Amino acid sequence: MAGAIDKKIAEVKKELEDSPSTHLSARNGILSSVTLIREFSESRLNALCEKFTAVDYALYIQLEDEGTGNNLLLEDENEILMEASIIGANYSLAEICENLAKQRLICYGARDLQNTFRKFDLPSYETVNGALGLSEPNTSYFGIKATDIGETYSINLTSSEDSTQTQGSNTFSTYINDYYVVRSRVDGELVDINDDMGPYSTPNDDTPFGNAIAWGQSITTEAGTWNADYAKANIASVSPQSSGAYNELTVIRLNDHLTSGSNTSYTPVGPSFGQKFYLKRHEDHVNTFTITGTTTTGSLEITNVSDTDLAKIKYGDVIGGTGIPDDNVSIAAVQSAGSKIRLSNTGIATADGTVTITVNSVPFGYAKNDIFCQVEVVGEGLVKNPDWKPVGDDAGDYSGSDAGADDLLNANTSQFVGLLGFFDPDNGSSNATNDITKGARNDWVSLQKEISGTTYPYKERNPFFPAMGGTVKAYEVDNGEIVGTQPTGLGDEDIPSGRYIRFDYERANNSSVMPENRYYIDQAEKFYYEVPCTNVSYTCGTVTVGTNHTMPNVGEPPTTMTKTGLSATITRVQGTSVTCDGVTVSVGDTGDIPADTDTTHPALSGSSSPPSADATIGTYYTLGANNYIYQNRLHYQTVTTTSGTNWVATLATDTTVFPCRYNFVQKHLYEAGGSGDNIMNADVQFIKDTVNDLQTLAPFRDPIITGAQAGGSGIADDVFDTYIQTEPSADLAALSSALTTFRDLLPAQSRTGDDNSDSGKGTLITFANTTWAAFHTELSTFGTNCGKRTTEIDTRIGVPTRSGTQSSSFKQYPGIYVSAVPAANTTSGHVPYGRAIYDSCNYLLGDTLKLGVQLIQDIQGLTDLVDLVKKARNKYEIYNGRAKEYS
Repeated sequence: MAGAIDKKIAEVKKELEDSPSTHLSARNGILSSVTLIREFSESRLNALCEKFTAVDYALYIQLEDEGTGNNLLLEDENEILMEASIIGANYSLAEICENLAKQRLICYGARDLQNTFRKFDLPSYETVNGALGLSEPNTSYFGIKATDIGETYSINLTSSEDSTQTQGSNTFSTYINDYYVVRSRVDGELVDINDDMGPYSTPNDDTPFGNAIAWGQSITTEAGTWNADYAKANIASVSPQSSGAYNELTVIRLNDHLTSGSNTSYTPVGPSFGQKFYLKRHEDHVNTFTITGTTTTGSLEITNVSDTDLAKIKYGDVIGGTGIPDDNVSIAAVQSAGSKIRLSNTGIATADGTVTITVNSVPFGYAKNDIFCQVEVVGEGLVKNPDWKPVGDDAGDYSGSDAGADDLLNANTSQFVGLLGFFDPDNGSSNATNDITKGARNDWVSLQKEISGTTYPYKERNPFFPAMGGTVKAYEVDNGEIVGTQPTGLGDEDIPSGRYIRFDYERANNSSVMPENRYYIDQAEKFYYEVPCTNVSYTCGTVTVGTNHTMPNVGEPPTTMTKTGLSATITRVQGTSVTCDGVTVSVGDTGDIPADTDTTHPALSGSSSPPSADATIGTYYTLGANNYIYQNRLHYQTVTTTSGTNWVATLATDTTVFPCRYNFVQKHLYEAGGSGDNIMNADVQFIKDTVNDLQTLAPFRDPIITGAQAGGSGIADDVFDTYIQTEPSADLAALSSALTTFRDLLPAQSRTGDDNSDSGKGTLITFANTTWAAFHTELSTFGTNCGKRTTEIDTRIGVPTRSGTQSSSFKQYPGIYVSAVPAANTTSGHVPYGRAIYDSCNYLLGDTLKLGVQLIQDIQGLTDLVDLVKKARNKYEIYNGRAKEYS
């Protein structure tokens, strides 16, 4: 049928011409979503958005001897080198968890793993609800788009007196100080037309305006009036910013900040994007003009009024002029059929004939307190480009200015998105920089794709939605296989918090060359700051705890790591006996080093009474280079009878570690030659290093919990800090010092030793048990406090529950699953922290609200609108017989 192509061309052109409105609507929708999510973030996402400030504390600094590790005292033994006041630091809840998780691992004894706990890369506090590149409204300032009430045309408000705008036959003032906005006397906020039309449909005959009452003053005398419930918010100015630029915006500034109304417990926050208000008139807008008619003295009527003049006037207009008294005469009625008007009772004509009458008319809608226009709160990037060319030059050329497919608004898509701060899907960089954004984007998709037969690099590409084989639903087992991995209380509308093993049944051959357990996912590890169950091996002094579980593997990974490394190390250090240079030395051995006995060398030959071989001649004690004390027994090595009763002998000295308390302690603390901080026994060195690590971390103060959340089973931050800054280091230092002091006593006696001629034998010296006993006891206290600290941290962060039996053989389905996660706090608190973080992330990314997902994907979808313009242009060109513009 002829004309069908022309009709299609017209349809496509109309679609293109309407595209700016489509783009503008999409962006307005995005800002409305931003408003919702920021308000929601402010009040509901504390686990992600709140800034927690730790308490201030004092830091005391002393000098330490590098060799001994002991404090160096100044003139006064209590003198402190420096005291510093540490102002409380700010943390997000995730950062609090990271500090606690690191401390917890050290308290387990897993200092090797202290930085390996799993976590999400979450934005810092006040980022999700942080500043945008947009001009954000506040209590005295907001960007606007002004239109007529029907939103059919724009109104250009200015701060210039006498400025006007003409729309059709209607000319009106655009001077901003002619108008005001309305605020509620209850909450102090501006009144959105979608929330309450009361202040806009009044005042009227039933609800008069009343007396103007200053803000904050009593309104008891105004009951039943407009002023009892509402007040004017006067406008100081309106002005454009960045005129002509892509981020041009018209902004209103109020005379004063919005402050609390009668509800003093509420503090106004100001308008938000997407809210709409009506501007109302301060005064009547009066049109003055003249009409002609005929009067008769004493009459209340003016006749012979033309139809043109009748169309200008209305009931209530004030009139004056020839034959009209000067006493506030008004029009009481207009009778078009009779071409006449009736005067008010005060207006009795005083002349006959044709008269010219001056009319002061307030048009409908132009009276004092009437609605003038609508203003919507907007941000930059929401201004249409009036010069955009929908079809280029309409001859196939789109290369000119303002002809681009993304030139529909003053700000193109990338410029607008760049103003959205955290909600920019790229976070202002070349790609998403935090896991929340990655989780919300539609192009970050996790895959089970296998590379080189053993690796799965894309399994957690989307950190919140890893490749879990469709098992993200309530826990379920089908023929021995776990097909639902969510813990109790969570389901398919929630983000994953379970454990999943990709299991390729019968993939392996009998020798398990290709094991069936391919990779694992455990989202609970990340929410509760646990180490990955495949990386659980760590060294505690002389012992390695746990075995790493490589994947793929015949068996599935273990449930969790071994958490008893430190306690086992303490037990070893507290052992009651040690082997020292081949000799067992026990805690119950003597503390005494006796004086030497007579070691004078006897005659080595004689004619009678030969000595016995191995008979002891004397004993002396020496300090070895390895810092052990040795007992040296001088004795006859051999006795030989040469003839008759004649004999000859040889001497020898047996040197062995002396079983004494000093050697017991020395061997416990040090390897051969050790002293001070040097060559410590690996277990003791490990404890010392653990204490040093904890001393570094213990000053951290959890801003949320100041006491012991776990009660008597836990220990508060400051209590643990106070303890760990002195113990068990002080007792270890005292014990080390006691060893040094005692060790120096023996050589200080200058004992002769061998062949002493019964002199220079020294005197008895005793190593007291007190310092060892104190250290031994303190180690128990240290272990107890570290155990309390892990319980405390577990209580704060929360610990998921895993059930099931670990599979370990061919054709055996994985059996471990996350059966439960800590219950959410129901009293507006944050404990357990891991669950609070989970819930906040779930609000943004889970299917129940999808706040973050919907917003980020809507923003990503703006580029689709540009593609629609390109597609429409291609159609337009083809229908016009030209080649399409875009490939």
